[in-house]
Amino acid sequence: MAALSLSDTSERKVSISNGGTSYARIQYGGTPGQIYCFIYVNGVKVADIRKSGLDTSVPNKVALRWSASGYSAFVNGTLIETDAFVSDFTSYPLTDLSFAGFRGKVNQILVFPSALSDTELEKLTTL
Repeated sequence: MAALSLSDTSERKVSISNGGTSYARIQYGGTPGQIYCFIYVNGVKVADIRKSGLDTSVPNKVALRWSASGYSAFVNGTLIETDAFVSDFTSYPLTDLSFAGFRGKVNQILVFPSALSDTELEKLTTL
């Protein structure tokens, strides 16, 4: 994903949700050069991941993995954060894709039915 301009600090969001208060979101904006990843389960934030120092006006590859036991985020081939949480998306299946206020460039969005390995996510997000 890439911004149209570095001077645009509006929040640009891509989310997959259950149509309600459970979702995974990747966004840029707010702070120039920063990409954010959030995970909410039943309205409770369980992940708040931030990667700064990026040129968001050029394509960046971002992957967010979650399961009942935790989450991991990768940006441009590098694991930027991983952590455990006790929460379960199985009660809140994520089926709705949303581009909230999104104005930018997206080459591809992929959703996998099962979690990919660290090696697969590194390869997938390498520029």
